[in-house]
Amino acid sequence: MNSKRGVTWYLDRLFPILLVVGAVIYVSGYTTLGQLLMEVPIVAYYVPGLVLAAARLYLSIKKTENRILSALFGGVFLTSVFWIGATWLLGELYIGGLLDVGDLGDFLYVAISVLVYLSLMKVVDIVYSRRLAGVGRVDGGYLHVERGVAYGGFTFGLGTKSFVLIGGEDPAVLEMIRLHEEYHAKNRHPMKLQLYLLAALLLTGIMIRHGLWNTPVYPTAVLALAVGFLVFIRALETAADAYTWRALGPAAYERFKTFLKLRYGVEEPWRAPLWSRLTHTSRRDVTLTTGDPIGAHWRLEFPLAGALASLSIITCKYYLLPQDIIYITLPAAFAGFLAFSISLAYVAKPLIRRLAGPAFTDRGVFNLGALSSSVYTTAAAATVALGPWSHALASAFLAYAMRHYLNSWRRGVALTAAVYPVYLALNTAINLLIPEINPPQPV
Repeated sequence: MNSKRGVTWYLDRLFPILLVVGAVIYVSGYTTLGQLLMEVPIVAYYVPGLVLAAARLYLSIKKTENRILSALFGGVFLTSVFWIGATWLLGELYIGGLLDVGDLGDFLYVAISVLVYLSLMKVVDIVYSRRLAGVGRVDGGYLHVERGVAYGGFTFGLGTKSFVLIGGEDPAVLEMIRLHEEYHAKNRHPMKLQLYLLAALLLTGIMIRHGLWNTPVYPTAVLALAVGFLVFIRALETAADAYTWRALGPAAYERFKTFLKLRYGVEEPWRAPLWSRLTHTSRRDVTLTTGDPIGAHWRLEFPLAGALASLSIITCKYYLLPQDIIYITLPAAFAGFLAFSISLAYVAKPLIRRLAGPAFTDRGVFNLGALSSSVYTTAAAATVALGPWSHALASAFLAYAMRHYLNSWRRGVALTAAVYPVYLALNTAINLLIPEINPPQPV
């Protein structure tokens, strides 16, 4: 190759390396290496990523000579540093015991963190309203900016406001991109992702405060939160594709193939770059040709997330077992949770087929069952802490999720009510076959 590799080429390849390093740091939290790394303030791990992101965006914007977006991304960068710095400081105070007030310590930590977050978001809204006055156009309650370059779209936001950036010269492709990003903005997907990250940070802080960071609980919980975040992103992207299909019909996929050709030089979604396939799924053709809002997901996606969540919950109960037993028990428990989720999905599939209707493909019907089974598998594990309330909370969450996919509260509740007895029957049969193991109690 004679093409010159610029700075942006190297920056693009530093991102996955940074992600892998961060994963190793957290997953190795209970090892000797992890204990040494955890002595470094957590904010030190965020700053390099923010610097790389700012450098990459600045070079890209400088290349397109778009000074307005440069100011916009500068505001995003500074706000991110402020938000992460405030979160880190609060966590240090909590972990150091300054916010520990008996049994109210965890509650106080969560309450103050939420108040700080809400205050920051209000400040962000005010700053952006002033900074972006006269930039782009307000469309449907969100800011819309057309770059006129580089085919693609991006929706981001800090606070309650969303900002949409789209680019391209082909009017048909540009319309497809606009519809996809419009759904993200109108449904405040950036804010929902922020709330997930806030919950993950709070949970991580509580685990560290209670001394769980150097036990198997910490890495399993962090891994479950990371996989759950990725699944959440993919669900939001698939929902945006379904919205695009509802607006354009069969033309949606044809325009999408044109976009892939112009942007990546390919025509099939499973040939797109790895980052695109991770965040948007590799089977976007399923949703963009049929409108199936869940069919594009990988078949094992929801069971895998549910098994990891279940594993992190039961690890809280059994982590005091000897290390040699733990290393055997955890993989076996994960395999058991995964098998249970997949089995429940297959058992409930005929029932879900009747209730879901013809709008769902075979992949979509299975994924509805996989989502249901993963939620109830996690509920079964959570009974060690929440008792029967775990089933009630799981059913409420599942009914809400099914309402989203089926576009009807009545059908969502009906499907949840139909799957629950199947879960109970299968769970009871397994409990009769597997004896209860009583973990050692802390001294």
